[in-house]
Amino acid sequence: MPLLSRLGLSASAAQAWPHELSGGMARRACLATALATGSGWLIADEAIAGLDDENVDRIMALLGSLAADGYGVLVISHDLPRLAAVAATITVLEEGRAVGTAPASAFQGAGDALVSTFARRLWQAQDLRLAC
Repeated sequence: MPLLSRLGLSASAAQAWPHELSGGMARRACLATALATGSGWLIADEAIAGLDDENVDRIMALLGSLAADGYGVLVISHDLPRLAAVAATITVLEEGRAVGTAPASAFQGAGDALVSTFARRLWQAQDLRLAC
């Protein structure tokens, strides 16, 4: 049950039926199930969508620590600031095509270190999104 605890779930969540869990609890339970398989890789597609800030931070920190421990982690997210805080490298897609790959450290300030114009604009738009 340590994995459930790391995801902010009680041991009783392991015994619950899916309809008994909130959407956020179900999302975290799915992540725990994926991690419990013992695979060396995890693809987290919008794993933080719809979660409250506390659980978003918890999951992003967990994904970052897994990657730091040598786990293969691919995170698909629209939350660039949180992604940049835990990722080593970020690839930005535009209409399904990679338009730029940069170290996460390039995603700071005005994004001047970003070569891709689209990536820079996307990064700059995060400030507007956070201000709303």
